[in-house]
Amino acid sequence: MRTTAARAVIEIGTLGGYSAIWLGRALAPGGRLVTVEIDPGRAAFARGFLARAGLADRVTVLEGAAIEVIPAAVEALGGTIDVAFLDAVKSEYRAYVEALRGHLAQGVVSSRLAMADPAYRLVDPNAPNDPAVEAAFQAVPDTSVAEILDGELHVQSRPVRRHTRASSTLGGELHAPFGRGTGGPGGWVILDEPELHLGPKPDKVVPDLAGWRRDRMPDAIGPDDAPAYYELPPD
Repeated sequence: MRTTAARAVIEIGTLGGYSAIWLGRALAPGGRLVTVEIDPGRAAFARGFLARAGLADRVTVLEGAAIEVIPAAVEALGGTIDVAFLDAVKSEYRAYVEALRGHLAQGVVSSRLAMADPAYRLVDPNAPNDPAVEAAFQAVPDTSVAEILDGELHVQSRPVRRHTRASSTLGGELHAPFGRGTGGPGGWVILDEPELHLGPKPDKVVPDLAGWRRDRMPDAIGPDDAPAYYELPPD
């Protein structure tokens, strides 16, 4: 969020307010966060938690079912959302993305803390991604970068110019010695921002740069009907 200077942020699923504190502290100067919680008791607890953290002037907790409260949250943020953090029922993610689609200036980030808390992990780590997550992945606007990690949808804004410039420069520096063998070993395929589908679920990620030894991937383009993504893990 700091890299995008987000000033208008919405969170779906407040719970106790822990993530809202982190989001609130990452806001750009003058920014606001509206967080939505369906349970009144949790909403009240979160308000107290946020007040003790010194964020009551920057973070507003709204109560109600998210799909019903989103319009009020968007209005409270001036009609344009820089970042949305989805931390609620996965089956509703697509509905949330659709409700926010016309208001997103930059992107979406979503997570259910699956990486941090084993209690949130899927019972079978090799089970296919939830169809609702896959549907939400497909519904994300082209102006954002969508990824699925450990069964959870993560969508974020396209990199800011400084990030894009740094990534492009690094890719260019690597291509000559590693890709063409000019002043280096050669024998590598270096790609900028490839979409990778990895593992049985699969995870779907878009790294800034990825490299493969050419003996493992002799043809990076493939036939005309090849998908836009790669399934071969990079080296």
